[in-house]
Amino acid sequence: MTTESMTVQGHRRSPPDPSFTRKQIAVTFNIVRTDGATDSLTLESDYRIRGTVTHAGMSIGSELAMDIWGMSMNDMNRLSFVANQPNVENPRTINQSNSTVIVRVGDYGQPLTTLFMGQITEGFASYSNADPVFHLHAMTSTLLYGIIPDPISYRGPHSVVSILSDICTAAGLQFIDHGGWDRHAIIHNTYLEGSTLQMIRKVVEHTCRGTFNYSPLNAPSNQTGTPFIALVEVWGPAYGGVTDGLLKNEIPFVSSKTGLIDYPQYSRAGVNFSCLLRPDLAYYQPLKLKSSYTPAGWVPDSHHGSGINAQGQLIADPNAPWNGYWLPVSITHEISSEIQGGPWFTHVECQRTILGEKLAIPV
Repeated sequence: MTTESMTVQGHRRSPPDPSFTRKQIAVTFNIVRTDGATDSLTLESDYRIRGTVTHAGMSIGSELAMDIWGMSMNDMNRLSFVANQPNVENPRTINQSNSTVIVRVGDYGQPLTTLFMGQITEGFASYSNADPVFHLHAMTSTLLYGIIPDPISYRGPHSVVSILSDICTAAGLQFIDHGGWDRHAIIHNTYLEGSTLQMIRKVVEHTCRGTFNYSPLNAPSNQTGTPFIALVEVWGPAYGGVTDGLLKNEIPFVSSKTGLIDYPQYSRAGVNFSCLLRPDLAYYQPLKLKSSYTPAGWVPDSHHGSGINAQGQLIADPNAPWNGYWLPVSITHEISSEIQGGPWFTHVECQRTILGEKLAIPV
């Protein structure tokens, strides 16, 4: 095991070639020793790995569940960690290990994309089969739980954005406000204490009914002096999803040509779909979806030219109900390497970008 840390900058990249290729998963563990220094262990290739990464935003954050075969007994013992549990003396135990894990994915031998970075919450080896396997669980939200700033208070009216900016500054976090606060932009007589996550959650989720997401951007190291860098993004309850500024940028496009599998599934809350692995899809960041299939009951009667379908609805959008812009509210990546026929998929649940938009109007 080496005694150096690595820093990986997270970024979004275009979707991979949807062809059948050998896949690669690189897993890097940054292990904090008792003396405060950091060891780095990277499993670069040729390991049989299967994992699930879930991005749900808010206080849940992102989670990793992974099984790794082929590790040495020494490495598995080194990385084993029993999850902390609440007890009588400390009923609010929320701290976990100081070690972090980074997962990067891509085609074998090609540049890899960071898919997950978080804090190890549980790790153990299983020897019940002939081929031992290491089970790993990690989260991002525990990192915010571990930052305990001084309490802060504001008398009278104060801007929500400025309060959140103060919280992030005190915790050493980067902050981006996406707007949409409307009548919730000002709150009154605010007192905040606890962890950084608890403060952000109280302001955004409980007081304003907004949305937030937290993304670690690197692995800290006491040995090299690498600081911890992370990003907090917030959206107000009136956020519409697509702005002129966003439209000028490259919004991820999902269709059969970019890896869409089968057809999107419509629901009252939005739409669900599956595609080949798309690391560029991010929580609450707009995507554009297109499918060639349109339900017959949705299509207006072309003979009468009234724009009304068989159910008596006036259709504002003549295309399929799932075509257009969406906000992902849950993203699940299924990945594997060195497993024949293993998964390499992304499953997404979305809500409409323009809240309250009338697509089907009863007449």
